[in-house]
Amino acid sequence: MGFQQGLSGLDAASQLLSNIGNNLSNANTVGFKSSETQFSDLYASSLSGANSAQNGIGTQVSAVVQQFSQGNIVSTSNPLDMAINGLGFFRMQDKTGNISYTRNGQFQVNNNGVVVNAASQQLTGYPIDSSGVVSGAKPVPLTIPTTSLAPKASTTVTAGLNLPSSDTPLAATPAFSPTNLATYNESTSVNFYDSLGNNHVMTLYFVNNANTTSGSTTTPSTQLAAAQAAVTAYNGTTPAPSTPLGNPTQDWSVYATVDSNPISPATTTGGITTPASYTVGDLAFDGIGNLVYPVPTTSASVGAMTSPTLTFPNGANTQTLKFDFSNSAQFGTAFTVNNLAADGYTSGELTGFNTSAKGILQGQYSNGQTKDLGQLVLANFSDPQGLQVASGGSWIQTTASGSPLLGTPGTGNLGTVQSSATESSNVDMTTELVNMLTAQRYYQANAQAIQTQNQAEQTIINLR
Repeated sequence: MGFQQGLSGLDAASQLLSNIGNNLSNANTVGFKSSETQFSDLYASSLSGANSAQNGIGTQVSAVVQQFSQGNIVSTSNPLDMAINGLGFFRMQDKTGNISYTRNGQFQVNNNGVVVNAASQQLTGYPIDSSGVVSGAKPVPLTIPTTSLAPKASTTVTAGLNLPSSDTPLAATPAFSPTNLATYNESTSVNFYDSLGNNHVMTLYFVNNANTTSGSTTTPSTQLAAAQAAVTAYNGTTPAPSTPLGNPTQDWSVYATVDSNPISPATTTGGITTPASYTVGDLAFDGIGNLVYPVPTTSASVGAMTSPTLTFPNGANTQTLKFDFSNSAQFGTAFTVNNLAADGYTSGELTGFNTSAKGILQGQYSNGQTKDLGQLVLANFSDPQGLQVASGGSWIQTTASGSPLLGTPGTGNLGTVQSSATESSNVDMTTELVNMLTAQRYYQANAQAIQTQNQAEQTIINLR
């Protein structure tokens, strides 16, 4: 019996050393999970029932269990590298459609724009449509579009200004002219884009309208009178607004040019010529400097107005711009531009990538825009120990592991994703080296047991 026990110990020690060697050899393998060798004893069956003096007949390796503890996260220079911080696996698909799972997040883009790993397995997730909405019920290989980002025409100009209450009101004559400094009080410029992505410069001019004074009577300007009537009508609507607007006491006319031309160029239709116009609209403020006109409508806030239809000589579509002056005021300080920007952008080329903690793959473009390109999917299992280990640092689903529980990073019990980073092996080299020394002594001890048994039998053979 001593030989059998010693041989079983040698075999178990050999498997333990093999497992420790495998752990150590993969200490630098990204996403690798170390394994633990578990043993159980062996007893011969006794037909005569329980025997308190029964000896064991050795040991055996009962299981090699992987440890799915978190590895250290290390930053890299590859923006497509990803590390899972928490539970879950990347879901990979090969060219034949076979699915596997991995913690190795070293990815790149192949010549077809598909995100793949070093084994050409494709990272899967959900596509995102042109409106930025995640679509699709089944994960598919994530693909990076190689086409340029199409331009987006500007629709809104947002302006946060202070128009000085101390500015001198200007008379109605001479009429406004962008080339005559005496016909406007303040000016500023903003860039916007047409449907082809061409940049245009719009210059806004602000004219403090004069009230007419006769003796001790002051008559509001035409624009201010219109504003006062509009505010009075708005305050009297049913149901009345919860916060009535203040009485307009000062008015400013807003004019504009586009690329130094009138915002409404002269046109001739049917022999009738419509002269060019610079007019955009009017702004009115109450006695404490709050903007109260234009009044709110169902589609705009206080201070919103719309430009005339803009036409361009380069073939771009006509467009209109909504002006949002809701954050503007009239105080006694100098003319100030706190915010002035138009939405829209020109076309752009893909220059880089980034992945959010929620697994949104984002493209960065040369025009400064960021676009969502795909939604990464992660998988978890009821029993990860039931997964079958495969080459290349991956696992395959089995009946023991159960079906994959799919979800997006950061939802349920799934971890989040860190971009430009990888997860190191969770092998503790100090622990493994100590275990190796212990396994070596274990092997030597079993070899010594066999030698001792051999010596005992040799003694018996030598009896005379």
